[in-house]
Amino acid sequence: MDAMIDAFIVIDEQGVIERINIAAERMFGYSCEELTGQNISILMAGRDKKNHNKYLTNYQKTRKAKIIGIGREVVAQRKDGDIFPADIAVGEVRGPSMLR
Repeated sequence: MDAMIDAFIVIDEQGVIERINIAAERMFGYSCEELTGQNISILMAGRDKKNHNKYLTNYQKTRKAKIIGIGREVVAQRKDGDIFPADIAVGEVRGPSMLR
């Protein structure tokens, strides 16, 4: 993961960050230790931050993917409070994590 030039973040089904790569540390200004165990919404701003947990809950209930497999732009927020647009791609892995 650390060889990737793009930020890469792994979350669990509740949106809790399990792992990030070095590119994500640089992009957001947090260390891996600071983000591990935090909800991914810590890296979001505005409407995206406000609605993220609802999106996860809705997917868990309906299993209807609205963003998985589709890229989109979100409003992201760095540790210093700087807000910026970010393009994201979301994928899903089922079963035991191979990233641990």
